[in-house]
Amino acid sequence: SREWLAVAISRVGPVGVDVEQLRGQTAQTFKRYFHDDELAWAGDDPQRFLQLWTAKEAATKLTGQGVLSMKDWRVSATGSSVECTTNGFHAAFHRQAEWLTSATCLTVVSSM
Repeated sequence: SREWLAVAISRVGPVGVDVEQLRGQTAQTFKRYFHDDELAWAGDDPQRFLQLWTAKEAATKLTGQGVLSMKDWRVSATGSSVECTTNGFHAAFHRQAEWLTSATCLTVVSSM
């Protein structure tokens, strides 16, 4: 993401990583990717949007499902998990989010 690069290596299973910078977007800008409860939590706050977005994108990278499946992922806004429920499939993953700067969020998603 611009000048940022993130790499994750795991010995226990797959990981997904996403790093993004704030560019003024909000959850409302990309509402087709979010559930109503996620939209309510994020509101118009760009930082909350980025926390949700990076978690969902990292999860889709971990599973290889791609960005179009982001709506299927439900992110726990206050916890350390990411969950997916779609077509009878349910999975939960550990999420670690860090703000590298006030405008750059890094999220790593891994097996629990």
